[in-house]
Amino acid sequence: MKIIKHLNNPLEAMRIIRNNILAKPRRCRMCHYFLKLFSTYKKPKKWVFIVGCYNSGTSLLRNILASHEDISGIPTEGAFFTEVLKIPEEFGWIRMWHKVKDQIAVKDDTLADKVKKDWSVFLNKSKKIYLEKSIVNSLNIEWLNKNFKNSHFIFLVRNGFSVSEGIQRKVQNTENWEKKFTNKDGTYPIELCAEQWVENNKIIEGQLKNIEKVYRLKYEDFTENPQKYLSEIFKFIGVKTDKEFYNKSWYTHGVKSKIKNMNKKSFKNLNNTQIKKIKEIAVEYLKKYDYFDLK
Repeated sequence: MKIIKHLNNPLEAMRIIRNNILAKPRRCRMCHYFLKLFSTYKKPKKWVFIVGCYNSGTSLLRNILASHEDISGIPTEGAFFTEVLKIPEEFGWIRMWHKVKDQIAVKDDTLADKVKKDWSVFLNKSKKIYLEKSIVNSLNIEWLNKNFKNSHFIFLVRNGFSVSEGIQRKVQNTENWEKKFTNKDGTYPIELCAEQWVENNKIIEGQLKNIEKVYRLKYEDFTENPQKYLSEIFKFIGVKTDKEFYNKSWYTHGVKSKIKNMNKKSFKNLNNTQIKKIKEIAVEYLKKYDYFDLK
């Protein structure tokens, strides 16, 4: 099977599953009736969307919030489960949506009902809050706010040096991409990764300007005092929890651990030349978020 070839690349495997089962259910009568049976959309009390760049802790935060008894979260990025939301991998750019942002951004309001029905298969309709996290939603904040009633947005930002290093480290297989955009070892140039971080923050900030219900959070603050910031987030969302909730370990990308800051580990993987290039590309936002001095 085609998917077996991509077991070492979860994003590609998920894309194949989406395209063959969810995006094109008419190929299979069973798939068609399955979706029709389970995709009855029930309006939640509110929607919560986590937005931020790759490698910023958004998956960790989603996993934590989704474990709350009043919240139902889509098990992974919702963009994988609807053909409406495009992902950069479809255009040959893993973890690099800023290169194809015009093809990914959603503008058509009539498509919102299709997204809700596709996602409803994976949501617990007895819960009053629905949670979703897709990195490409950085481009779609205004569209989501307009079409998903009572939307709340959590914007998580992380040190640009760590994010750039993480994108480069996690993207190794570049054999199908244009060679001019990759290093000899098959990785992205670090400056390209920094560009993604800058563009991500720039677009999010621009789209959040006119949105009322926004909670902003820095990865470094969150990992330093998770109980404080989770309490603030739950208050922002409008749910309660007990102290035991904060003592758990959490799974992120298959690894279970307590919440901790991983920036120093990323910094060690950067050489002086890479640090200089990141500063040149991202100076405005490194200073904006107080990340310019590597610490």
